Amino acid sequence: MVPFMRFPLALIAALSLVLLATNSNLAAKELDPVEIPAKAMLTDILLGLREGDYDRYTRHFAPTLKKAFTKKNFTEAQQKLQKGVGGIQYAEYMGFIVWSGQTLALFKGHFDKTQDHVLIRLALDMKGKPSVNGIWFDAPALR
Repeated sequence: MVPFMRFPLALIAALSLVLLATNSNLAAKELDPVEIPAKAMLTDILLGLREGDYDRYTRHFAPTLKKAFTKKNFTEAQQKLQKGVGGIQYAEYMGFIVWSGQTLALFKGHFDKTQDHVLIRLALDMKGKPSVNGIWFDAPALR
């Protein structure tokens, strides 16, 4: 092989590896079966909190959770969050785990009254139409 041909071949090989790694990461991210429905459900929950809209907040709740979580509970939770961490700025999807038969979608919430991140956990039923079986907001200011 001619010496000056080695560099372009090495460059092409390196670029191919970078593209392959990038495409593999994108493909793995696209295969997350929880991310899209979890983000959609959390968006309604957070907008419901912000707007004081109980129906929007509970739109994706499983029937048993919706029955247990009354409008009074909603108002109390809304006030506690507002007092402790403030209003939501945005939430980042961190992934999911399956624990004790439940799918837990994990988000890092950014609120305007705290520098601490707020861990938001959604317990999801992913069979059939996805629904929320539980929701938790965890931050030092909420304890």
